[in-house]
Amino acid sequence: MWNIVSQHREDLRSMLDNVIARWRDLCMQLLRTTTVGHVNVLFAPVLAWILCAPKYLDGTMALGEVVQVAAAFVMVQGALNWFVDNYHRLADWVSSVNRVSALLLALDQIDAHATSLKLASSSTPNRDREFAAATCNLRDSYRVSGAWKSRRPMASEKCATRSPLG
Repeated sequence: MWNIVSQHREDLRSMLDNVIARWRDLCMQLLRTTTVGHVNVLFAPVLAWILCAPKYLDGTMALGEVVQVAAAFVMVQGALNWFVDNYHRLADWVSSVNRVSALLLALDQIDAHATSLKLASSSTPNRDREFAAATCNLRDSYRVSGAWKSRRPMASEKCATRSPLG
């Protein structure tokens, strides 16, 4: 008994460590993205001024021209920074596409399995009951396996377990 409890405790600890590690990775990725996005905004005008400083000091470029070049540099850098600014929207879109595709694949597998069960059990007198129980078990296994992890089943969706005898 104690071995089972300690094994469950170790499993839970390893799962929690995995969640914490993923959360830490996510935070670091957000930190890097935020740093790149905000440092670009701060350093773009400074970099433009530094690049134009030699020409200004030589006298070949007026101060107004340096300011115009710096403003144009900031505008171009802002336009090129679109991917960094919209990274979270792109990541949300990719995540949504992955969830929808996983759902469609799971539904296709359920339909294929249900069709094969219907064909295989067409000669059985209790075929409707067996078909419903098998479809229910398959649906529950897909829900647990990851296709429907995002929501919990409501009480009306839970399958009643029936014995084959009635």
